[in-house]
Amino acid sequence: MTFKRCPETLLILRGFVSIILVSFSVLQVRAAPLTTEEIVQIETDLGITLSTAEKNDLAQIAKPDSPFPQWRIDAEARIEANRKAKLDVQVVDELGFPVQGAEVAVRLKKNAFKFGGVVQAQDLTDADGDLSSAGSTTADWERLVKGLFNALGTANNFKPKLAGLHEYLPGFLDWADANSLDVRGHLLIWPGSQGIEEMDTPGSIIGEDYGKHLSQGWPESLNSIPGYEGVVSYDVQQAVLTFKDSTRTQADKDAVEAVVDAEIGQWAGLWDVYEWDVINETLNNRLLMEIMGYDQMAEWFKIADANKVNPDCKLLINDYKIISAPEESGAPNFLKYSIRRDTYKSRIDQILADGGPLDRIGFQNRYTTGVPDPVTTYSRLEEWGNAYGFEMVGTEFEIVDRPLDNWYPYDFTELERAQITEETLTAYFSHPLATGLNAWTFMDNGDEQEKALAYYDGTVKLNGLVWYYLHRIRYNTDESFLADATGQGTVRGFKGDYEITVTHDGETQVFDYSLQGDDVLVLTVNSTISSAVVVEKWDFTGNSLIGINGTPTSFFENSNIAVTNTDQTGGAFDNTFTVNRSSGFSGNIFDTPLGINAGNTDTVTLQFTLSAWDLSNTALNNNSSGSSFGIRLRNDSAQNIMFLQVRAYKDSGGTEYLRLQGSYYDGSNAGQLIQGGYAASGLTGSSAITVGLTFNLDAETYTFWMGDPVTDDGSGWNDRFVSYTGSAPGISAQTISQFSWALFPFEGSGDMTGDFIELDEVVFSTAALNTFNFDLTDIQVSGGNLIIDFTGTAGTAWTVLGSTDLSDFTDVTADSTIVESPDGTYNVTVPMIGDRYFVRFGSP
Repeated sequence: MTFKRCPETLLILRGFVSIILVSFSVLQVRAAPLTTEEIVQIETDLGITLSTAEKNDLAQIAKPDSPFPQWRIDAEARIEANRKAKLDVQVVDELGFPVQGAEVAVRLKKNAFKFGGVVQAQDLTDADGDLSSAGSTTADWERLVKGLFNALGTANNFKPKLAGLHEYLPGFLDWADANSLDVRGHLLIWPGSQGIEEMDTPGSIIGEDYGKHLSQGWPESLNSIPGYEGVVSYDVQQAVLTFKDSTRTQADKDAVEAVVDAEIGQWAGLWDVYEWDVINETLNNRLLMEIMGYDQMAEWFKIADANKVNPDCKLLINDYKIISAPEESGAPNFLKYSIRRDTYKSRIDQILADGGPLDRIGFQNRYTTGVPDPVTTYSRLEEWGNAYGFEMVGTEFEIVDRPLDNWYPYDFTELERAQITEETLTAYFSHPLATGLNAWTFMDNGDEQEKALAYYDGTVKLNGLVWYYLHRIRYNTDESFLADATGQGTVRGFKGDYEITVTHDGETQVFDYSLQGDDVLVLTVNSTISSAVVVEKWDFTGNSLIGINGTPTSFFENSNIAVTNTDQTGGAFDNTFTVNRSSGFSGNIFDTPLGINAGNTDTVTLQFTLSAWDLSNTALNNNSSGSSFGIRLRNDSAQNIMFLQVRAYKDSGGTEYLRLQGSYYDGSNAGQLIQGGYAASGLTGSSAITVGLTFNLDAETYTFWMGDPVTDDGSGWNDRFVSYTGSAPGISAQTISQFSWALFPFEGSGDMTGDFIELDEVVFSTAALNTFNFDLTDIQVSGGNLIIDFTGTAGTAWTVLGSTDLSDFTDVTADSTIVESPDGTYNVTVPMIGDRYFVRFGSP
C-alpha cells in the first residue's frame, strides 16, 4: 500500500477573506491480503465477523506492500532495535540436565508499550444504559476492551470536578487489576481557562468566560462507598470567586492555594494508577498560575509525588496541538507549532527549575486539521526527546471531524482515519522514549461517534481494526521451537510480559516471564526427565562442609589445601566457602574408585558457582598466569581426564583478566584445552556466576556453559549464557576413578597474598546410560527403599542392577518389586544399601 500526497490546493473559506493551503491524501491500494489465521484471530478475539470489504480495507492499511517509503523503513528499523530483545531459553529437568526435544511456546501476553484505551468507567456495568439500548452487553464491552487494549484510562471519571462519575472508579479499578490492565489517571488539576485579565473583565462569568474546568464542590458520590466515607469535595471555583472579590493580599492567595493543594493531595492519594496527568492544558488554562504564581506548578507535582498510591507512578504534564499541530505554513499563531512548542517548553522548564518531579511529557495527539505527515509526527517526537530525554506519552489520540472549523474545515473519510491511526501508532512505537499511545474515544454513539474505535452496538470500526492489528498481530510475539541437544532455543520478541509453555512427554508447564532486554531464561520442569544422578554436591548450607550424599570435602583438612572458615561478607561460612591459601592437590575424596566410563555412563558434569573473587595480587608477580581453583576427574594412573577451573591471567600487553576454562585428557601426555572459555576484564568481582563442563563419554563431545539467571546481573562477563559444544576425542577410552581439588598459590607465595575465591556451590553429577526405551518420571527414598517411576515399552521383563560406587553392579531384580501398568508405566521399589545407591535397568 502506498499513499500519494497530492499538490497543495487553494481553498477560499466560507465567510472569510483568508486564503490557506490544504493538503489532501489519495489512497492507492497495494497490499498483501489478510491470512486465514489473522482473520480467525481477529474474529475470535473481538467476537465479530469481518465482511469482505473490511478484510480488504484492513489489509490496505495494516499490511502495506513494498516498496516502502523511507520513513517506514526507518521506523521499522528503530522498532527492531528498541522494542525487541533476544531471549535464550533453556529447559532443564530437576537435576539441571537439558531436556532435548521439549516443545516451547513463547507468547506475548502484554506488550511493554501501552496500547491504551480511554473508556467510560460506568460502561463496565452499563450504568448509563448505552450498551443495552444499542443491543449490546457488558460482556461484549469487556471482550472488546481486553482485545484492543493492554492499558486503560477514563475520559471523565478521574476529573475532580465531575463528582457524579467518581462512584464507578473503585469497581472499575478492581476489574482492570483482575484483568492485568494498567490504568492511568487523567487528571489532578485543570488550572482554569484564561487568566486574571478575563476574570476582571466587567460582566465576565466564571465557568464561561474564565475559570472553566475548576471543581465546584458538588455532592460527592464517593461518600456512600465503604472506605471512601471521608472523601472531601473541594470547591476551587468558590475559592477563586472569593479571591476575585478580595483585596488580593498574600493571605488571599494562600487561601486559594490551600484549597487547590488539598484537592490534589487527596485525589492523588485515592487512586492506584501507573501515571497521572498532574496538570492539564496549561497553554490556555492559566488562571490558577496567574493568581498564585507559576512556581506553584512545581508544588503541584511535589504534592502528587508525596501522595501517590503507587511509588512507581509517573507524573506528567499534558497539552494539546503540540505533536498534532498543523504544518507551520499558513497556520494561525494560536495553532503554530513553533509558538505552542515554545510556550509548552517554558512551562516544563519552569517546573524543572522549581524542582518539580516531572517524569514524562504528555501530548494529546488529537487530529482535526487534515491527514498529518508521519515524518512530521516522528520528527517532532525526536525534537522533544532530544530536548529533554524524558519519556513521552500520546494521551488523547483521536481524529475528529471539524467540517465547519473557521481555519481548517475537514471531514475525514474512514480510510483516512484508519491511515492516520496506523501511521501515528507506528511513529510512536518506533520512538524509544515513547511509552504509549492512548485512544481517547473507545466507544460512542453520539454526534461525534465517527471519532471512536467502536460503536455501542459492538461494531468495531476500521480504525479500531487497524489498532487491533498493530497491537495484537504486527507488534506481537507468538513463537514455538523444539529444544536442541542442550535444551535450548532462541526467540527474538517484543519486550513485555510473556507466557511460556513447555511440553515434554505429554506433560505441560506454564511459566510467566517479563522480557526487558536481551536475557537468558532457564526453565526447570517438574519431572526428572533424564536418568541423571548427582554423585555429590556441596552447597555449604547450614554451615555444613559435608556433601548432600555424605561425602566430606577433604578440601580444607588436607595439609596442602587450607581454606578459611569465614566468607567475605564476614559471616561464618554463610553458605559460601572461601579458598585463599597455599598451593596443592587433594587426593581422591571418595573412599573407593569411581569406575565411571563409557560402558556405564552417558554424561559427566562438573560445575561450580563463584559468589566473589579477588585475584588482583596475581598481577604483581608479572606472570602470564596466577592464582586458580579447579576441580578435576582423574584415572587410576592419576592423569587428568577432565578439568574445570577459574584462573587469573595477565597477557603480554599487561592486560589482566579472569578466565573460566576447561580441559580434557585424550590419552596423550598433554591435556587438551576446550574451546569457548569465558573471560572477564579485571580480577575482582561479586556478581555470582555458575560455570559447568559436561562430557558425553560415548559421543566424545563436550558442552561448556555458564550462567545463573536468578542472581546474575550480566555485569563484567562477555558472552554470558552462551554454551559451547565441541569434540573430545579419546575420552571414551578413559575410566574415571578419582575426583579431586586443585589450587595454585593464594597465600604463601609472596605477592599473591590476599587473593581469594569464594564458592557458593560445587556439583559433580552423571547421567546413566539409557540404552533401553524408558524415561524416569519420579524418584523417591522411603523406608530404606528407592522408589522409581518410569515409562517404557509395555511387557518388557526388566532387570534391576544396583551399586553403591558405580564400579560393581549386582543383580537385585529378585529383591525388587516391579509393577507394570497397562500403559507401559512402571513402578519399581529397590532396597537401598548405604546412603548412595545407583540403579541401572536392562532387559535380559
